[in-house]
Amino acid sequence: MALVLAGIGAAVIPVTASAAAPAAAVAACETGWGSLAKAGGADAEDYRYMTGVRTGTHPCFDRMVVDVPGSSPAKPVKYRIEYQDSPIRTSTGDEPIPVAGGKVLNIVVWANTYDADWNRTYPMRTGEKLPGLDFTGYPTFVEARGGGSHAGETQFGLGVRDRLPYRVFQLDNRLVIDVAHTWGHHELTRRARTHAPVPTADRYGERPAPLPGSPRPRTAGRPCGEPGIRRPGRVPIKLSAPLSRVRSMTADLVRESWSRIDAWLREHAPRTFASLRPPAGDEELAAAQEELGLTFPPDLVASLLRHDGAQEGPEAFRFPTDDRLLGVSGILEKTRFLRDIAADLTEDLTEDLDEDLEEDEAGGYWHRGYVQFGTYEATADGLTVDCRTGQDTFGAIGRFFDETGTAFGRAGSLGEYLAELADRLERGRDAGVVTFNGRLLWESAMPAHPEWGSADDPLPAADERLPELDLSCSPADLLHAVHLDGLEELGSLLAVVPAERVAEAARKQLRRLAVETGLAKYPEVGAALDAWDRGEVPPRPEQFDPLVLRLRAVVAQAGAHRDDTRRWAAEKMVHGIWGSPYRSVYESATTRSRLTVDWRADLHADLGGQPLPPMPDDRFWGTLSNPAVDSSWYAARHAEARD
Repeated sequence: MALVLAGIGAAVIPVTASAAAPAAAVAACETGWGSLAKAGGADAEDYRYMTGVRTGTHPCFDRMVVDVPGSSPAKPVKYRIEYQDSPIRTSTGDEPIPVAGGKVLNIVVWANTYDADWNRTYPMRTGEKLPGLDFTGYPTFVEARGGGSHAGETQFGLGVRDRLPYRVFQLDNRLVIDVAHTWGHHELTRRARTHAPVPTADRYGERPAPLPGSPRPRTAGRPCGEPGIRRPGRVPIKLSAPLSRVRSMTADLVRESWSRIDAWLREHAPRTFASLRPPAGDEELAAAQEELGLTFPPDLVASLLRHDGAQEGPEAFRFPTDDRLLGVSGILEKTRFLRDIAADLTEDLTEDLDEDLEEDEAGGYWHRGYVQFGTYEATADGLTVDCRTGQDTFGAIGRFFDETGTAFGRAGSLGEYLAELADRLERGRDAGVVTFNGRLLWESAMPAHPEWGSADDPLPAADERLPELDLSCSPADLLHAVHLDGLEELGSLLAVVPAERVAEAARKQLRRLAVETGLAKYPEVGAALDAWDRGEVPPRPEQFDPLVLRLRAVVAQAGAHRDDTRRWAAEKMVHGIWGSPYRSVYESATTRSRLTVDWRADLHADLGGQPLPPMPDDRFWGTLSNPAVDSSWYAARHAEARD
């Protein structure tokens, strides 16, 4: 009997193992949704909370519905959804949560699990399976677990069979997530004619093998002229001299700019400077241009003759976009990949529309005259140069973004772009330039708001309705190694220094955080920090003790002031004083990373300024012997590798 999700208007039919995906059903499933990260909605002026999560299965997809009263297509609830590997990391800093399935959709919805009076509206528990859900007989859904709810956000992980296309849309009072059973036909004909939204090519370039009887899977793309897609912009180069002389001048600008960049890196970030490769060879450059059928702009040639890209790794030279500089081989690899995507799109549109298309019409997403010279690595995004010699945009700099295609306007030439980069390096911190341990980093900090609130604010009454704090922490709590791994070399230092040094760093880090966020102004907080500095650990408090009442009041008031950092500081202070010092250092440091670009240097100083170890890898964590750090997952992988 069909199970109908009330109000959704689509029957969801239980699927048995024997008929989970018949060929006829697969052939009829025309999704084209893509598997990239998806986000939508907007910050709500009213208080949002969720009341339930329901699921059902359909011949073409499995469906999850999140009930959020008051939301609608006109007033959509804000969300962010993306694929991750298990275990998922939580935004609250809790231990990673393993979720069964080949892949996990990490789902964050901007709605609490309790109402404005702190009454629980959805009984989700962090790390536990979502209540009331049974995925027996589902072709795609495997498991769903809670990831926590705080500060207006609720997170949960949805384990699925594999990385599959999915869509998200909103109806009255609910958010709907459909995950397809297979990669099916993408309906390019209908969408091209109607300008209906077509998802971009998957960032992994996946072409899964079709099930018997299903159409050939195709890499999705966006037809030119689709609403919301930016066509490559025109960035004309104003010529006040003959073209050959202008090109020579811009190549000179490349060489001059690289000289400035190299000199700055050599002095301030020697490890990043060491990542820059020697020049490319003339024959290699000529062969690359011949293979791609393009003429590289003189600026790109001059740059490659200075540095044939940068080596991979955390020390790599990256542009302010976080794109690593590519050499000739990397340019060929990334450009071929993007050409394949564009070729599939052009072929599909031409076949389905039964007419020839100009390349510009089908190539708004990526034109075969473009070359990618910087890569974000985690996705297909990256800096791009226009190599179409017959265009007035020849040599212009843009960036490819896998969800919208290629957009220009960053600079008229690579020489101009590198000159601006050299200027930023020489301006230093004000331009987002940070150096640490010989590395160049591009960072920014959000402003703190220590001004609101007063030391004279009265304590709330014991019976006032306030959010409760988690007081269950203990000094013996383990910190998962995956958290420390995110701190890079500082994480490995934290894992090996004496425990007494870690405890001292925990005190210093928490005080820094309290001062920066304005939490230290309250007398109850100041007294607790002073006592901790003297080596006096205050007795474990209850929810109605003065210090905890103050922190609970701050958590409640921070919502009205939209001050996440002070709320985080208040929530983590209990962990800092009465919990694991390792977890306290991690939580204070990661919160401070949003407030100051100096957080790394401060943490290093608070750990005693000792020489930093190399970047940690799986072997480091797999062989770590620290009873306060849970590295069992890495140890198991290390043991498997040895076997």
